[in-house]
Amino acid sequence: MKIERVLVHPLRLPLPRPLRTSIHDIRSVDTVLVELQGAGGAVGCGYGFVFGDRRARALQALVEDLAPLYEGQEATATRALFERAWRSINFLGHAGVAVMALAALDTACWDLAAQAAGLPLWRFLGAASNQVPAYASSGLWLALRARRLQRPARNRDVPAHQRKCFPVRYPKLHSSGGKMFVTAWIP
Repeated sequence: MKIERVLVHPLRLPLPRPLRTSIHDIRSVDTVLVELQGAGGAVGCGYGFVFGDRRARALQALVEDLAPLYEGQEATATRALFERAWRSINFLGHAGVAVMALAALDTACWDLAAQAAGLPLWRFLGAASNQVPAYASSGLWLALRARRLQRPARNRDVPAHQRKCFPVRYPKLHSSGGKMFVTAWIP
């Protein structure tokens, strides 16, 4: 299936509550959504996210810069397209926002290739099951008290993937005067 068109959508997603760390107060996530349009209305999707409008514009610009490498190409040539894009960002380096831009396009390409094969992406990538154990980590919500973070994790009526991790203090680490949090899951 040929990639007929690459669409890039900048989105700002407000968070239900601010994400606060010792150096950040993040109130929204800026996302660059990539759609690779193929024949017959098939659309492969990928995205990258950053915190901040200017960073999102930089990510969007890099995605748009790489987009011509994908347009008109065969979606099933995922590895060849990735390698071509990888070589094209060589001067920028293989880290940071350049790789984030490439990853959004690469993910969309794999998604479209799976559709061309008539398979869900997880099966196309070789998975044997459509279920994996998962949990939602809220370890960065340091502004909340531990008791509030523990509540969803202890609720057996909440599906496991919606339970939360929470910060845990280790007294021995605090004796050094440092502040350290780790995440722990209450099954």
